[in-house]
Amino acid sequence: MPRSSAAASNPTAAERSNCSPPAATAAPEAMMLAHGFTVAQIVELVQARLASAGAERMRAGKHEMEIARVRITEAGRRILEGKATQ
Repeated sequence: MPRSSAAASNPTAAERSNCSPPAATAAPEAMMLAHGFTVAQIVELVQARLASAGAERMRAGKHEMEIARVRITEAGRRILEGKATQ
């Protein structure tokens, strides 16, 4: 089922969980934004196979959580560097 334009600008929980960076804090999305990435950009990189995402479990105090570690491939880095210099 196609998503509306409003929904397209707000990623689903599944999309967010697939794209969260390794989290040492409670604000992984803020960390991505601080590094200049939006959730939508990370989703596009993963879908284009320019990045990979894998689920991992981590513990923060008494709380165990599942995070998604995202790794940008060398090809993805080259493309991102090319866009930054344009």
